[in-house]
Amino acid sequence: MSLVRLVSTFEMLNERKRRDKGGLTKDEKKQWRMMRREIEELLFKRTIELKNDTRESLRVPLALKVQFQAGGEAVPAQVKNLSEGGCFVTPAAPALSVGEHLNLEMIPLKSGYLLSIPMVVVWIRTTGNSEEQGMGLCFEPLRAEHQRMIFQILDNTIRSVLLDNRRFARVDTEMKVLIKHPQGTVTAKTLDLSLGGMFVVSDLAVQAGDKIAFELQAHPDKTPIQGTAEIVHLAQKQALGDKKGFGVCFDALDHKNKQMLRIFLNQKMYGGDSKD
Repeated sequence: MSLVRLVSTFEMLNERKRRDKGGLTKDEKKQWRMMRREIEELLFKRTIELKNDTRESLRVPLALKVQFQAGGEAVPAQVKNLSEGGCFVTPAAPALSVGEHLNLEMIPLKSGYLLSIPMVVVWIRTTGNSEEQGMGLCFEPLRAEHQRMIFQILDNTIRSVLLDNRRFARVDTEMKVLIKHPQGTVTAKTLDLSLGGMFVVSDLAVQAGDKIAFELQAHPDKTPIQGTAEIVHLAQKQALGDKKGFGVCFDALDHKNKQMLRIFLNQKMYGGDSKD
C-alpha cells in the first residue's frame, strides 16, 4: 500500500472513530490499529512490539514551544509528542505534582492564535536522559474548537512527516468544484483541500476507486484549477450532519494547475504566495 493510500484510508477510519467511538466494525478496528501502528513506526522511526501496543489514539512527534504556569511563574517548555488524549512535555516542572491541573498555552499555527488548553499531570519522570525527562499531561474536557485544532495538528503532522507538508498539508476551505463522473456532472463544494487531494460534499452516487475530472474555482476571476482524481473513501464528516461526501486523491495535475493550487494553499496557510 502506498503512503498516500495508507494515510488516506487511516484518515477515513480515524474520522469515523472520532465521530463515534463504536462506529467501526471489528474488522475495521483491526485495520485501524494496524495502520495506526504502521504510521507511528514511520513517524518515530522505531518498531512497536505488539504486546506493548495498547494505544487507542495516534501519537505524533512534535517540537512545539509552549508555556504553563507553575509556582506563580510562566515556565517555557516543549511538547515532544501529542495524541488525542494528551501530550508529553519537557522539561518536568519541580513545582508541579501528579494530579495537578494547569493550562498549557501554545501557538500551533502561524495564524498567531493562542490556544490555552486545560490539562492534568498524570505522570512525571525526572530520571534517565534529557529526552526521557518530562511530564505526561492528559487533556481535560476540550471545547469543540480546541478539539478541532488538536485534530488538525495531528492530521497535518502525519502529512508533514510522511508526505511533505508543503505538498499535502490540508486546509479547511469551502469552494465550488465541478465534478465530472460517469453518473453525471454536478456542482459541489469542498470541505478541505491539499495539494494531494480534497474532500467533496456531494450526494453523487460514487464508489471508492472511481475516477473523476474536476474544476476548482479557487478564485472567482481566474481560470479554474483542473485535473483528474481517484475517489479513495466515502464518509459522512461530523461537520456535515446528514450530508454525504467523498475524499479524493489527485492523480493528474499538470505543472500549471499544480502551481495555481500551491499558490492558493500557501495563501490560505501562510498568507503568502511562495512557489517553493
